Amino acid sequence: MQTLKPRSRIWRELEEGVLEMAGNGIENAQRNQFAVFIPYIAVRARLLYRGAGRAPATVAELLQQHPRLGIVRSFKHGEPYDSAVDTLRQQGYVVEARDMDQLFEWLQLGRIQAAITHPMIYQYYLPRLQPNTIQIMDLASNEPTLKVGVIVSRKLFSAAQIDGWRTLLQGMRDDGTLLQIYSHHVGADNARAALLHVSPSE
Repeated sequence: MQTLKPRSRIWRELEEGVLEMAGNGIENAQRNQFAVFIPYIAVRARLLYRGAGRAPATVAELLQQHPRLGIVRSFKHGEPYDSAVDTLRQQGYVVEARDMDQLFEWLQLGRIQAAITHPMIYQYYLPRLQPNTIQIMDLASNEPTLKVGVIVSRKLFSAAQIDGWRTLLQGMRDDGTLLQIYSHHVGADNARAALLHVSPSE
């Protein structure tokens, strides 16, 4: 059964051993203590800008312009975005949404002037907005992509069971199932780019 929960609650329940697994997430040292990540796509976040004038082209410009920036609570975006978010949060310019639906609702209503997310997500939401009003900027073009993986609880799955999930996802990648699924949602080019440099068996 699939259940939609706020991202912050997902991480808490995974750590407590209440939740068995989640569909996607980015690993870090803290999360690795209670979960295993089986990578299957690679992404690079973008800045979506709907403010007045020209969008920031660099992180320095983002910090200088300090638009009201929306993110989803507990999301990681990779550098240099995460450091910029920390700085803007300390200055009071960051608003945290409970989920992506709320984030894009705020962007549409003008409650925020900018948001950070990646193509696999914003390609789904942009048709609901006025795409010609959104400037999409890549502020991390010199940074490696982030691997996104299925999240499996260390407390509730054995090593053998985790290996079974790796094998299953690798098979879905090899036989084209993952490509077909993501092509349906974000287009074939975006799907191929996301799947190109990552393998569940890594």
